[in-house]
Amino acid sequence: MDDLTEKVWALDGSLARARERAAVRLEDLAGLMTLAGKLQSSAVTAAPTAAQHNQLVRDVHELHNRLTEVVEALQRRLLA
Repeated sequence: MDDLTEKVWALDGSLARARERAAVRLEDLAGLMTLAGKLQSSAVTAAPTAAQHNQLVRDVHELHNRLTEVVEALQRRLLA
């Protein structure tokens, strides 16, 4: 196998011994690309209200869900 072929296979994830060097595809990051540009929650100067707390929880859940999508996409590629 020539050097160029090996590099392409490594980037593609097809080369088992170099799977950790596989390139991340933009489609794998799609969940992160659709995150809102700004968090819905904001800093408070006193104890948060229930609404403020719930908004923070929603923001954290949204981030967690998007990161989980990325992890699952990467795992599918690594385990394929």
